[in-house]
Amino acid sequence: MKRLQRLLPSCLLLISLAAQAQPSTWHKLDALREQVAAAVGAQLPASSRVQVSPPDPQLQLPACPRPEVLLPSGQQPLRGQLRIGVRCQKPQPWTVYLSASIQESRTYYLARIPLQAGHQLQAQDLTNAQAYTENLPPGAVTDERQWLGRSLTAAVAAGAPLNQQWLRTVNVVTAGQTVKLVLGGAGFRINSEGRALGNAAAGQPVQVRVASGQTVRGQAQVGGWVEIDL
Repeated sequence: MKRLQRLLPSCLLLISLAAQAQPSTWHKLDALREQVAAAVGAQLPASSRVQVSPPDPQLQLPACPRPEVLLPSGQQPLRGQLRIGVRCQKPQPWTVYLSASIQESRTYYLARIPLQAGHQLQAQDLTNAQAYTENLPPGAVTDERQWLGRSLTAAVAAGAPLNQQWLRTVNVVTAGQTVKLVLGGAGFRINSEGRALGNAAAGQPVQVRVASGQTVRGQAQVGGWVEIDL
């Protein structure tokens, strides 16, 4: 019994030292995640960001002084969902993979001034802002072609984001209408006239019959003219 009492302090000391030493024997998973985020983020433009999923908290990797992040090769720019490897050479070799998600900032459109229902949108009516996909307003209009030449079915307050459900297609060219035809290229521009053979909203294709009887195809533009396809 006395011998046990003499050994007990020594045993407790060993247990305490082992407990203190244990954390340093395993690589810190948070540091691993931060290293991957920094390595991937350095490859991204300012308009993108990366989110790295945390490793399995039960994962135990021997401590590594210089882990190496294995970035995908031949994929520029980085985008979408990725699996990023991290490799340790010594003292004990290991390789682990972490999931990363590249998120790109997108442009969306807002009303610069109060807009009434029925108003046909023009560039001066709108302003734009940037947001990552998960932060975009529901139904946000993210492409100029979505609002160009369209009218509103609801009033929009100044500063409010446009919603795709509030947009109605407006024909800028109607069947039988005489339209100006424009053909342009490097150093030249040719104007002509013809008769539209169908209805078209801004940016939509439309066929036009010219004076010779030939039919040409182009893109309807705001203002009722047609840009001929080369």
